[in-house]
Amino acid sequence: MKSFNIPLAVFTVAFASALFLSPANAQESDQNVDGDVFIRTLGWGVGLSDLFYSTDGEYLALSVSKSSLSGYHPYSGGRSFQIFRKVTDEATGAERYLPFANTTLIAGASEQILVFFQSPSDRDVIRVFAYDDSIERMGEQAVFIGNFSPLDLAFQVNGEERFGLKPGESRIIEHNGQPHAVVQIAAYRGDQWQVEYRASPRLRRGYRSYFFFRDMKGSSELLNGIDPIFYKENVARARKALESPDGKKETGRIEGSTVPFDPEAGF
Repeated sequence: MKSFNIPLAVFTVAFASALFLSPANAQESDQNVDGDVFIRTLGWGVGLSDLFYSTDGEYLALSVSKSSLSGYHPYSGGRSFQIFRKVTDEATGAERYLPFANTTLIAGASEQILVFFQSPSDRDVIRVFAYDDSIERMGEQAVFIGNFSPLDLAFQVNGEERFGLKPGESRIIEHNGQPHAVVQIAAYRGDQWQVEYRASPRLRRGYRSYFFFRDMKGSSELLNGIDPIFYKENVARARKALESPDGKKETGRIEGSTVPFDPEAGF
């Protein structure tokens, strides 16, 4: 338990304990996943094609859209998930698969989403994170809030629920059918808290929603700091797509849902 003084208000936040990213050590990365795992991809401001992954000795196509969530891709193998690009030798015509990126899958999670985004400090570097997306864990009316940034973040939801997330942590809350959730965020920079964003994503019954945050302070794209992405998907449609995982049945769309923080409105 830790108390923080937030600009424009003072409240106590208890840091969540659930990690949604999996920065496993080398020994854990060498372990195999538990049974079959179903992978989906999501591009955070970046779209990628001509990607491949290896499962059961075969290379299968993998694409990343910056507007929608991909369908399910079956996978079995190690928790260290390698992503490749296929290149053709101009002289011989031979095809090779070259390493492009990698991440560590979450232990014990039967369904996982890989989030791709460019590093704020180096646009040529693609970062990939995995998180547990199992329907048993994230059902209807659930809202997943994840901190992809290197900063401590404090949240206030609908003016009532208050909590903090350290880097790599997440929290699942229930929206109980209300049409919108007002989420306000403060980031701890240096030695002080700064209120940086307010968002009001639209929610729907029968859907689960995801809200991620990263830090883009000083980048050419976003100078204000905390950068969110929001998407939601129909849970019944996700269950149907999982019955025949071919990587093609998109079930969720990315939506713009943020507004700049207004100091006059308070926190």
